[in-house]
Amino acid sequence: MSSDATGNRAGSQFEPLSFETSAAPGAATCSECGTVLRGSYHMIGQSMACATCRYAAQSKQEGGASSGVMRAIGYGLGVAAIGALVDYVLAKMTGYDMPIFVILVAFAAGVAVRKASGGAGGRRFQVIALVMAYVAMGAAYMPLMVITGSKVSDMTRARIVAESKARVDSITEANPEGVELDSASAAALAAAQSAGRKARDFKVPFAAAATLFLLALFGAPLLVSLANPIYGLFIVLALYRAWKRNAGDGSSPEQVTVSGPFRLQQAR
Repeated sequence: MSSDATGNRAGSQFEPLSFETSAAPGAATCSECGTVLRGSYHMIGQSMACATCRYAAQSKQEGGASSGVMRAIGYGLGVAAIGALVDYVLAKMTGYDMPIFVILVAFAAGVAVRKASGGAGGRRFQVIALVMAYVAMGAAYMPLMVITGSKVSDMTRARIVAESKARVDSITEANPEGVELDSASAAALAAAQSAGRKARDFKVPFAAAATLFLLALFGAPLLVSLANPIYGLFIVLALYRAWKRNAGDGSSPEQVTVSGPFRLQQAR
């Protein structure tokens, strides 16, 4: 008979729970609403609950996770913006990026996504955390890249303007005042003056600027990793921690797991 009971239990959807022999019948109640549990029970975290409260808690948790997606993206972008601002100040003061700060920004993005989701975790929040951590690192590199790009652009513009002016002066000096220029000299003079004006008035089109910005934002961490493999390992570690931190495996104190039903066996 004992073997039959064991076989029936193994094929059941319930997991057995045995109370101490001192427990009175009907002593088990729902931790949420106080309803007496009869026959089966569910778990909300470490507390016993009735089916109604269990599914209400699960629905609330799933609803909170859904609304947390936009919050997670917003928090992640907020961390990226703050990281870029702080890095800009540091870059202006020191003239270079601080690698450890960029890594910390990635860690902060992972933490921000977890807080935004209420610790719910799960694959979608892992993906968001991974993307936000990567974007945060790219954003942290942006200030120095913009400063460097601006300097290179100014130097290039100044060089073209100087070369154009030198060309104009050379053509002008080679031809006495009042003497009409021949066609070749006139064309060269016009070309030099045009090149100088274009260099002085040049502005990067918005579409090109946006494209360059996105390429720099998403390409910077990869380029840094290729240039410095050791630093690349730290970048990978930061991304891994952002992914792991949002796994939703119950390790976070904010996470509440629900399970059941389980068979309730009360003492007689």
